[in-house]
Amino acid sequence: GSILSVEHGGPFWRQRISHMASKYVMEACSNNKGTVADNEGDAVSAPPLGPLVIACHIICSCKVASISKPTLHELASIVTWGLASYSSHSWECNNSGSLSETEVVSVIELIIAAIIKLMTVAPDKMQEYLTILIPNLLLIYSAGGFLGDDVGVPAKLMALQCLLNMTTLPNGTKNRLAAFKPAVVAILAEGLDDSSSLLRHAAVDARLSWMVQQ
Repeated sequence: GSILSVEHGGPFWRQRISHMASKYVMEACSNNKGTVADNEGDAVSAPPLGPLVIACHIICSCKVASISKPTLHELASIVTWGLASYSSHSWECNNSGSLSETEVVSVIELIIAAIIKLMTVAPDKMQEYLTILIPNLLLIYSAGGFLGDDVGVPAKLMALQCLLNMTTLPNGTKNRLAAFKPAVVAILAEGLDDSSSLLRHAAVDARLSWMVQQ
């Protein structure tokens, strides 16, 4: 992340660094032994911490146009399953059991930032992952699971932004969103009385956007 964030590095330099790092990330993730269950209970490879963080920095720091479509698709898959892994207790499968809950939340914030970037500049890459993202974003927003009170305002705001962005994705996503609409609307309603005014306003915006989905 520090390397990619250097000012005046030049687009070609950043592109070259990200290209070389992407190969390492995809290879490391394909060889990983950890797993996380998908929505149907099937075991799916859970990305290890190091390559996952690198993937997030590549997405956040580089222009998507400079990343090949196959690589971008792989990176989207990595951050999606990374969110599924770290929003649940299965993050221990990634040999990162030494992380504190606060550190896990920091990783989650980085993952969501990458997902928001992809939804903005490459929405077509994220449509297939909606059924995985939505339950885990709701878990983070509601501070459920093992993280509890360690989930602060920044992580919750980013989760709300992600949920809001889903309602603006290209046509073809409405049917996928419909199945989650009752749960999303109900959980976001619980945040309308939150002590944080930022969270209250963000929850209202996201909830209204979901309520008008047909």
